[in-house]
Amino acid sequence: MAQSTSYIRQFFEGIRDERGTYRNTATRIGTAFLMLLDYLASIDYPYLRKDIDDTAEGVITFLRGLLLGDGSHGLTADGDGILRHLVVSALQTPGFMEAVGLVGRGLGAKVDVGGKATLQTDDLVVLGRMLVNTLEIREVSYIGGVYLLTPAGSRVAGVLPLYAPSGSEGDPRWWTLDAVGSVSGYRLLLLSDDGTTATMNYWRTGDQAYCRTFNIDSGVHHGVSNSAWWRLVTGTGSYSAESDILGDGKGYHYIDVSDTAVVTLWDGDVQLENLQGGYSFIGYEGAGIVNSNTVPKVDDRSVCLGSQVVSGRQGALQLSAEGSASVSIFDGICDYDLASHLLHHFSKDKVSLSSRRFEWSTASGASVPPTVFRGAWYDGAVSSWGDEWTYGDVRWTCILSSGTTTEAPGTTPANWQVVHGEKGDAGEPSLRVEIWGSDKIHNGEGSVTLTAHVIRGESDDITSTLRPAAFSWIRESLDSHSDATWNSLHYQYGSSVTVTKDDVLRHAVFACEVNLSLVNEE
Repeated sequence: MAQSTSYIRQFFEGIRDERGTYRNTATRIGTAFLMLLDYLASIDYPYLRKDIDDTAEGVITFLRGLLLGDGSHGLTADGDGILRHLVVSALQTPGFMEAVGLVGRGLGAKVDVGGKATLQTDDLVVLGRMLVNTLEIREVSYIGGVYLLTPAGSRVAGVLPLYAPSGSEGDPRWWTLDAVGSVSGYRLLLLSDDGTTATMNYWRTGDQAYCRTFNIDSGVHHGVSNSAWWRLVTGTGSYSAESDILGDGKGYHYIDVSDTAVVTLWDGDVQLENLQGGYSFIGYEGAGIVNSNTVPKVDDRSVCLGSQVVSGRQGALQLSAEGSASVSIFDGICDYDLASHLLHHFSKDKVSLSSRRFEWSTASGASVPPTVFRGAWYDGAVSSWGDEWTYGDVRWTCILSSGTTTEAPGTTPANWQVVHGEKGDAGEPSLRVEIWGSDKIHNGEGSVTLTAHVIRGESDDITSTLRPAAFSWIRESLDSHSDATWNSLHYQYGSSVTVTKDDVLRHAVFACEVNLSLVNEE
C-alpha cells in the first residue's frame, strides 16, 4: 500500500537534513524513491494521467479547445466542432420549440424509448434524390391534416405576376399585369363561378394569407417543392366569366398578395391606417430579414391567418391531429409570429389558458377573474386581468377589463380589487384558564387538588392578580341535584379545590369560572 504524501515528505526531509556520516545509504535513498513511485502509481494520485486511462472527478475547462486523434477532429474554444461520428439521443438548436400543429420553431431530433427517431425542421432543401418509403402529406387549410377555422380560405386556380415601375414597388395602386418593372406581388385567382355554382370572396384588404401545401400525387417526382408562404393581401376583386381571364370561360375572384417587404394599403383613394395608427404594412413573413416565401402556385390552399387592418379578423381556431391531438385558440394575429398570439391550448398532455381572456361566472352572473399570484409587485411589472400582487402590506387583484398596465396596484381604484387588507394594530393578548392537577381518583381512595391558572398571551400567569372570590368551581356528574349543591358550596371558593372520593360518583367533570373584574387592590 502506498504511503501518504506527508510520510513521504517527512522521509525525504530526513535524507535532506541528515548530518551523520554514512547515514544516507543507497538503501535509504532507494527506499524513498520507491515510495514516491508507489504513490504516483496508486489510486490516490490527485492528478490526471496522460499515459493511461484515467477519470476526472471535477469539471475540466479547455481554454483553447480540444483536439482528438491526429488533430483533424475536435472542438474549438468557441464551441465549434469537427467530428466524424456522433451518437446522441436528442439534438436541438437554441430556441427550439417542439411543434404542436402550426406552432413550432427550429431544428430538433429525438429518439423515443422504442428507438424511433423524429426530426423537425422549419425548411428542408434536398439537392439530390430523396427516397421516401411513406410520404404522409399534411396540409394547412380549411381541409387537411390541420384544420384552421378562420375568416377566409380558398384554393388557388391561377397565378398572375404583378409588376410595378421602379420606385413604386410599395404602392399597390401602381401594380399592373403588364410585364414592366419588377415583380412586386401576385394576383391569385379563386374560382367564383363555374357555370353552376357561385361563391363569395371573403378576403379583405389587410388580411394575411397563409399557405402550407404539398402539390404532388403519389409516385416518383422531380424538381418537387412544397408551397410555404405567408403574405399580406393588398387588394381584392373579381373577373366575370365574360372576361375569360384564363381562357376557360369561368369567372374568378382574386386577391393580390405582396412580394414587397413594406407597402401601403388603400381603399379606393383613401389610405388605410394600421392598428398602431401608422401607414406602413409588413408585406410578408421574414420582411427585413430574408424572403423565404415560395412563389404561389396553382392548387395552393391558403387561409386568412391574421389581419393588419381589422382586429376582428385576427383570430383563428386550430384543430390538429398531429402528435398529441389538440385544440388551439389564437387571437391578435397582426404580424407573422403565430406563437406569440396563442391564447388557449388543449391537449391530452397539457391545458394552457391565458388569464387575460378567462373568467369565472358566479350564479348571480358576476364575472370573477382567475387569480394568478405573481408575488411582490416591482416597478415596471406588467399586469393584466387576474394578476395578483402584494404591495404595501395589501394583496391586490388586477381587474382591468382589457389591455395591460404598469401602474402600482391600487393607483386606479377601478383597475384593482383588495384581496387582503393592511395588517391592523396589535390586539389585546388572549386569556385562557388552565387547570393543573391529577384527573383521576383510583379505586375510590385518596383525593386530588385542582388549581386554576389564568394565562395571558403565551405564558404570562396573572392568577395572583385576582382575588380568591374571582374563582368559582363547577361540577357536572350524573346527579344534577347534587351538582347544584356542590356548585353553591364552591362559589367564589378560590383558585384551588380539593376533590375527594365523596365528590365523585363513578364520573364527574370539574371546571372553573373566573370573574376577571375581581382584581386584587394591592
